[in-house]
Amino acid sequence: MVGSGHEGPVLWDVDNPRSLINMVTPVFKRNVLEAKEAFPDLFLMSESELFKTLSRRKQRPSTMDHRLRTALWLHYDEVTGRNLPTMKMSHMCRGVMTEQQFNHYCAKYQYRLSWLLCVPHSYYIVLKEMLNYGVDHLRKILDLPFTTKHPKTNKIMYNTRLMELQAKIIFAVEQRLMGSIPLKIESETKNLNLNLHHEQVKLNEIAEQHSMEQIEKRLNQLEKQKTKLSKYKKENTDIEEADIISDNTDSDKSVINNESSLKTQTSKPIPDTQTDMF
Repeated sequence: MVGSGHEGPVLWDVDNPRSLINMVTPVFKRNVLEAKEAFPDLFLMSESELFKTLSRRKQRPSTMDHRLRTALWLHYDEVTGRNLPTMKMSHMCRGVMTEQQFNHYCAKYQYRLSWLLCVPHSYYIVLKEMLNYGVDHLRKILDLPFTTKHPKTNKIMYNTRLMELQAKIIFAVEQRLMGSIPLKIESETKNLNLNLHHEQVKLNEIAEQHSMEQIEKRLNQLEKQKTKLSKYKKENTDIEEADIISDNTDSDKSVINNESSLKTQTSKPIPDTQTDMF
């Protein structure tokens, strides 16, 4: 983003061919000069001050303003980086709106041109400032006392949660300073490479053990076992059927014998019980 180099962009120097006002299209240049004449105070403010002022005037930058501003300065970086003579608004607006819509937008909302032409902060500088701000707050946490006195017994009490948090902060700073994190990443990378190599060796061994000849040999063995099993099942089935037939024959003979015995018993004369009594 803009501001990453040693020199910032030149905006209003009409004698400098590399000035932004001389690199834009004539229509956009006319809209900018008219807006600067109508709202001269807005073009002199910093980013934060300008945002507050526009918000206070109920002219807070919209989502479209943010997109156009980002597109404008990205295109400016591209043109200056490649040492091109002019900026093309059609390329700058690509993905946001057409060039005709952009010209109409700038002519209708001239005060918003102050936001578009406000040079954004360097991304690296913003992150660096946030990091420094965070470090300052971490130091404030480290400065907090982790002991207090009991209100009744007046004994010293330790805030274990605060002590744990302070220890984590010190440990994180130490890791960042001493390079423990890169060492750990390097160690995990080596372990990953070893594991991948081991897995590849195992795959090669499996491929060797399961060659086509061995697979065909194993299939033949399975086919033979299947044939033997079918033959065995058939023989057992025949034996079971023979046993069933034999059992049925024996049961039929038993029934016939029982019937014959019953007939013999019924054919005998019944003794006269009355005669025998006298």
